[in-house]
Amino acid sequence: MKTFLKRFLILLPVILLSMFCYQCKEKRETPETESIPRIIHVSKNEVTLCWDSPEKYEGIIYYKNVDKVRGRPTSGKDLHESSHHTVVIGDLSPSTLYSYWIKDTKTKYTFRTEPESNSPLSFLITGDDSLANETSLISSESCGFILSVKERKVNNHKTANSFVPVFFTDGKNSELNEDTVEQASWFLDWGDLRLVIINKKTAVGSFLNTYGNHTLGIILNSGIVSDNPDELKKSDFHHNVITQNKYNATNPVVFVGIVNYPEASFVSDGINYFSIPLKKSGNEGLQASEPIIVSIDGLEASAYFPAVDKEIILNIPPVHSRRTCFECERLAKKKQYENSISAYEQFIKIYRKQYQIDDAYFAIAKILDENLFRFTEAKTWYHALIDSFPDAASISKAKQRLRYFSKYGDCNSEPLEKFEAIKSRYAETGDNMLKQQKQKIVLTPKQKEILDEAVELIKNFGGCKVVPLITSWIADQYQQADGKKAAGYYSVLLEKYPEFSASNEIQFKLGETYSLMGENVKAKQALLEARDKLPQLSEKIDAQLTKVTIKIRREILAYLAWALSVIILLASILLKPTGVSIPRIKIMLFVIAGFLYSFLMFFIAIREEISENFNGSYKEFFFFAGIFILFTALSLIVARTTTIKLYKSKLLRAKIVGGIAGVLLFISAFYLTIYYIYEQYLSYLTL
Repeated sequence: MKTFLKRFLILLPVILLSMFCYQCKEKRETPETESIPRIIHVSKNEVTLCWDSPEKYEGIIYYKNVDKVRGRPTSGKDLHESSHHTVVIGDLSPSTLYSYWIKDTKTKYTFRTEPESNSPLSFLITGDDSLANETSLISSESCGFILSVKERKVNNHKTANSFVPVFFTDGKNSELNEDTVEQASWFLDWGDLRLVIINKKTAVGSFLNTYGNHTLGIILNSGIVSDNPDELKKSDFHHNVITQNKYNATNPVVFVGIVNYPEASFVSDGINYFSIPLKKSGNEGLQASEPIIVSIDGLEASAYFPAVDKEIILNIPPVHSRRTCFECERLAKKKQYENSISAYEQFIKIYRKQYQIDDAYFAIAKILDENLFRFTEAKTWYHALIDSFPDAASISKAKQRLRYFSKYGDCNSEPLEKFEAIKSRYAETGDNMLKQQKQKIVLTPKQKEILDEAVELIKNFGGCKVVPLITSWIADQYQQADGKKAAGYYSVLLEKYPEFSASNEIQFKLGETYSLMGENVKAKQALLEARDKLPQLSEKIDAQLTKVTIKIRREILAYLAWALSVIILLASILLKPTGVSIPRIKIMLFVIAGFLYSFLMFFIAIREEISENFNGSYKEFFFFAGIFILFTALSLIVARTTTIKLYKSKLLRAKIVGGIAGVLLFISAFYLTIYYIYEQYLSYLTL
């Protein structure tokens, strides 16, 4: 029996290694190419995604609001296993950008929900599905969808379709039905826009039979109307558009796009026509030669041709209504701030007596404030906005910034301007700074260099009002990465700037910092002082005090667990005969190998959840598994060793004592493992 056991123990690692290698081989044989999702429907509160896979399985999509870095991703899944997956995600927010990805894939995509009423929108018209910068255009111009004038095929706009829905002028827009026939006319609703597409002359008379409070846009396929603008003006189509705008002023046709029309653009009777130009390309017939970005804001519309950097105004609202400068916004997005300001100033000069253009005033002030850090000029424009448009929606923001300048803008605003520039550069040092803080990742050399600049700024402008604000900001950046430095800066603020500290919750932040450092006694003391100094935060402070008190209790339990573990281990070893015999070490190795394989299989099964929810640390998971296995094996060894050593007295008593010793060691070790590696799991225990 002993010989068999020895042989089995020798062969066991080989068996386990073979099984693990087989799992790895199976993983490697999985196709390296990832499935590419497609968006087939988007509304204000829902999106439908689909993708194909070589094998049948239950498809799962993880998604997350891009603006909310904290929090776990949500998931949606298929109703059943399939190789053609369709996942419907609901309960979304309008006008919101979400990131999403297929489970077990690395590539992340984004989609934007349909905008709310009275919100600006834009879309891309194209027919060139090989357009190199199609995806970047969608992102930079915040396009909601693509309208393709090319005949629909399975792989048209394959890359872009992962980010926005794609519609085709022929009306063959069903992802699930490839044989959909061409529609004579159809319409698409997106936000406040109803886009009507007409493919046949027979549909011209009925295209306006639509209902709802919409701004209307029309796309005509080639050959629907005369190529001669003078003849078009006499057509029934043109007459119907004029009638619509005359009797439905709140639902006007703001533009008409005509595929491959000879005239680039023209205006007739207040109707703005523009051409969607096509060209010959190889043997594939007509294709779009360049993309067009159509932007809508209320009754204002424009078409932008990025290939030639040209903009056409498609519709201008009535006098005294609102007007937006799309070209000015575009320059600002490209970070051409000086050119954007010049364009806004020219825009104001031309339209200030005709339109509500408060957005232009606010945009200039915001660029000077947040991008160029020229606060003196920014204040001038904020005051101009308040004086010229006292009822504008942006007035409250303008007044808030003016109060900020008044409070911290002494010393000719020089230290405040430099400080804001430092904050801006610091924000650009990482794409995921909140995640960096959450995982307590050390500051990068670039971040430390910028923080040192902020410290130097304090030294150079020690008497200015902005100094406590800079000090507080430096402490906030160090709070997760270097608690000792953060606590030092918070203590300086409490000592030198008590009024600032009271209004900015510095005492409470100090308590939080000590808690993050693990100095729970100091944290409790600081929070008790905060409760006296900041009675308005009593509820928030009490919640934090409860957490700190629980941490102190956990710390005491950890000390007790250490003491109990050491006593049990020493007792099991020192009981005569002292030591642990060789066969029992082999048993421990056997148990470790078995548990290790179990943890590896468990890890492979839930690797997606671990990567997202376990602080993103694979090393942490394996360390947790290793320590857990080790102490499990030790507890078994202690139980067996104690039982054997006490066997000479009474067998039953020996088994009871040995079992209790093993269980107590296991419980203590298990508690210590969780306490030191992932303390959050202890939240399931009520202490």
